[in-house]
Amino acid sequence: MLSELVRRIATQTTEKIGEQTYSAMCTLISSEVRQAKKVALGLPMPEDKRLRHLCDLFIQSPLQTTTLSALVGQVGASESTVARLFRQELQMTFRQWKHQALLSKAIDMAAVRVPTGIIAQELGYATHSAFSYMVTSLVGKPPKAFLYQDKNDDSTPKMNK
Repeated sequence: MLSELVRRIATQTTEKIGEQTYSAMCTLISSEVRQAKKVALGLPMPEDKRLRHLCDLFIQSPLQTTTLSALVGQVGASESTVARLFRQELQMTFRQWKHQALLSKAIDMAAVRVPTGIIAQELGYATHSAFSYMVTSLVGKPPKAFLYQDKNDDSTPKMNK
């Protein structure tokens, strides 16, 4: 509904749709935007060198199956230290940051028309439904609705950046 309202306002003049209708549409758009689930699409990166190195390692090979304990040995810090640094610097857990990084990679892949099933597989999800659950829990929409303009066509990406 929101996209239709925006499209209509963007393609029609105030004179054509009427001042009262235009005003009502603007009010509805404003209300919908205020109530919409906020989605952080940027990937926050830390200042701490150890934590930054850990994040860079994950970004080089982003897999859903990668655990914090598998990465900490490569950065010279304990798991509890790294977990604390995530909370202090990024105001999120490693798991939350990892999901945001995976979503960011999925958006990049969708931009070059990679189908959602392949994206799920490349990111290490055992099933497409597990990937779908992660995307839906983060952005409130299933992957095809979030990543692609036409919900039934993986070939037309819709970037929500």
